[in-house]
Amino acid sequence: MPFVQYATAAAVPENLSDRLALAVADALDLPPGAVVAQRLAALDGAGVTAVVRGRLRDPELMRAAVGRAAALLAADLGVDPDYVFVSWPDPGVVG
Repeated sequence: MPFVQYATAAAVPENLSDRLALAVADALDLPPGAVVAQRLAALDGAGVTAVVRGRLRDPELMRAAVGRAAALLAADLGVDPDYVFVSWPDPGVVG
């Protein structure tokens, strides 16, 4: 089961984890509920960092998952996209 962990000091909308999980699942062509997203507390900082982990998949799907996660986090948290870092470290996909 893929999962996403993200850390930010920004105010987080109540349903962001659910929507992030759905966005990543959709990008990976998985059904709703197949991805778990979890927020980790950050004490300070202006951005957001996220890591997607799971079984390796088609590289295009993995890039899409990282890109969608980054776009959703930037938009929902009101963070400058230059301060959003999302990666799937196993194959080295970064967005």
